[in-house]
Amino acid sequence: MKDKEKKHYQVEYKTTAPCLIQLESDERAIQYALDNRGKGLLKLFLMKIDNKGVIRKDKLIKDWN
Repeated sequence: MKDKEKKHYQVEYKTTAPCLIQLESDERAIQYALDNRGKGLLKLFLMKIDNKGVIRKDKLIKDWN
């Protein structure tokens, strides 16, 4: 059985540096962000790796601001 391909997400907080995570779905990324909301949760972005291997923001998934 093939593993689900993981996507890259960035969670932005008020009190700490942004956190880059790799999970299977938007729902899991939202749950991760909520589990760590004590850091002052702001936004969750889906990230995209371009053809040069650079990770960039692709889409805003959730805004708690």
